[in-house]
Amino acid sequence: MDSDSHAPTLRKASPTDSPAVADVWLRSYGAALPTVRRAHSDDGVREYIERVVVPRGTTWVAEVEGVVVGGFVAVERTDGAGNEEREPDVRYVWRGQPLAAPARPSAY
Repeated sequence: MDSDSHAPTLRKASPTDSPAVADVWLRSYGAALPTVRRAHSDDGVREYIERVVVPRGTTWVAEVEGVVVGGFVAVERTDGAGNEEREPDVRYVWRGQPLAAPARPSAY
């Protein structure tokens, strides 16, 4: 196996990716904001991602060996002074490892 075999592939999410997208979102939210109470249940988040987020066609996934994974990390936050819009922004990079175990589609 060569070193590129674990490189993520980026592609638009398909409807069958909805459970994995929801898993990545839920794990990421829990890891990043553990003390913040979510307004919606896990099932509510899963339903919204399945019915609204993925069908709009603007969701992209990173996958490794056919499994959707998380792993983009914020590396720089600015006040926006250096961008055209003069709005705060965040720069993300892929760290090459998932934030948590790869998301496996789960049953509803």
